Amino acid sequence: MPDPQERRTAARFPVNVDTSCGFVLPVVDDYGPARIQNLSTDGIALVVSREIAAGAILVVDLTNKLQNFSKTALVEVVHSTKQLGGAYIIGGSFLAPLTYDELRRFVM
Repeated sequence: MPDPQERRTAARFPVNVDTSCGFVLPVVDDYGPARIQNLSTDGIALVVSREIAAGAILVVDLTNKLQNFSKTALVEVVHSTKQLGGAYIIGGSFLAPLTYDELRRFVM
């Protein structure tokens, strides 16, 4: 039975070891590097060191060095969830969804 709190409209996939997130930049503040938890064509989950308010717009740089591929995307923060140890998981929606080919380059 699906989780009733699940709001994603597309399946998320773990990224491969060569895919990274070099920076996450909101329009007015710098939150520094982030770790990608998962990714879909519609959204992304990032692990960051501090809370980011829902509704914030982030500039996210996605890179897969092995494939020599990168993409800069705008993400609207949907939720921020504090984790044990003080980190936060940020769930966000891409303002312009990734194409299947772009997603494939980050997860395969």
